[in-house]
Amino acid sequence: MNNAFAKVILLIMSVMLLFLNADILFSQAASINLITTVRPLDATNFLETPGYMPGTGQCELTWDKSLTSNITLQRVWIHGPQGPGVSLTSVDLPTADEILVIPNLVIGWTYNLEHISIASSIESSGVWATCTPTSALPAPNIHAEPGTTEGNSNTIYFDNNGVVDGVDAVNLTCNVRAGLENFALDPMAATVAESGWIDCKNASQTYSHTFTGLTIGETYFYDVQSKDNDPDPLTNEGLSPYSDVEFSTQFEDTGGGGGGGGGGRPPTEEPECGDGNLDAGEQCDDGNLVDGDGCSSLCEDEAFVDVIFDIKGRPEYRTIIDSTPNLGLNSQLIFFKHGAQSVETDNIALDSYGLKEYQREILTGTYDIALNGEAHNTKIIRDVIILETTERVELDFTFADTFELTAGDTYDDNYINALDIARMLGSYRNEGPNVNDLTKEEIVNAIDIAVLLWNYREEGEYFASSAQ
Repeated sequence: MNNAFAKVILLIMSVMLLFLNADILFSQAASINLITTVRPLDATNFLETPGYMPGTGQCELTWDKSLTSNITLQRVWIHGPQGPGVSLTSVDLPTADEILVIPNLVIGWTYNLEHISIASSIESSGVWATCTPTSALPAPNIHAEPGTTEGNSNTIYFDNNGVVDGVDAVNLTCNVRAGLENFALDPMAATVAESGWIDCKNASQTYSHTFTGLTIGETYFYDVQSKDNDPDPLTNEGLSPYSDVEFSTQFEDTGGGGGGGGGGRPPTEEPECGDGNLDAGEQCDDGNLVDGDGCSSLCEDEAFVDVIFDIKGRPEYRTIIDSTPNLGLNSQLIFFKHGAQSVETDNIALDSYGLKEYQREILTGTYDIALNGEAHNTKIIRDVIILETTERVELDFTFADTFELTAGDTYDDNYINALDIARMLGSYRNEGPNVNDLTKEEIVNAIDIAVLLWNYREEGEYFASSAQ
């Protein structure tokens, strides 16, 4: 009996020793393979060159390259309109470069840019800058459109906004665009027709262009851009910004002699907001349903107010483990105005307690306000009302609605792949706030790697947040 008991004890001790040795070997292997990867330092002084090449749609960015010696690549991410459906692209640069000229940008639009230094596959934290391509020419004035236009044609009226021929520009021409998407939201949206560059050099004249073949029932958006045709490249001002956007919906010709852009309200149509007529119950009616131009899409007067937002909490990490999130990382505060067709986004940094007092100018109205951060879920507070008398608003995201779950997707491409694993391994044993600290233990450890591998899916397959 004693011999049998001794054998059992010996067997248990052997198994424990085996696991202990395996754990030591794993720890040593992890140390050998992972401890050598260190996150590279960021570039510094990442700045826009003010007023670079006005009228060309270009921005110039300069910086001092990273002091990390083994940088293999520099990457600049460009956030902003760059073609139909494209709002984000990147440019890869050699390690020695400290300047980048970005062409084909929209004059007057502000772009957010992020510079990342890469050592092998390990990225730096990233530094941000903004750039706004400029022009010496003012945007043309497009005249107000009625909310509806009769028939299959519409005439757009505009002027050059006071540009004097021979003084401000030479032989100024203008191009009128028509599209089915709002150019105010995406100035690079596809067009269905353009006037081509037509004469608009007289500052005191109103010009027009008639679009034909329009579809009944469709809403068309219009804007205008001007161009200096000075043959001297040293004095040529190039392109202007785009004008404001006007829109109108085509309705069936009733035989009343309308058509061609006079528009107005159909004889049998009830008064409505956006038809250009001030009706009972309307504070204003500027002939469109666009917010942010002084008259809202509800035909109410709009006003800007300075508001201080007291922000508390931050979005949870995308993780299958429920625990307290890290704090103090960069975030985005996103404003969705009810009835508006646009979204405003501000980059903010919460303090180490997840708090931020943030002041901005904002239009009166009702908003859904969201908080989003790299590799985090998005949290949203709905129906926040901003009045002309509003001075402070408390935004407590601690228990706000949460959506967009993808555990460990630090690249925000909706699946877990080798890039996420490489970033995780590059952060191994890093202490403090880190996007790869999925377990919120203030250090990236083997448990975080296990969580990531648990969620690993082949490229292109979406991660199911219910898999636990």
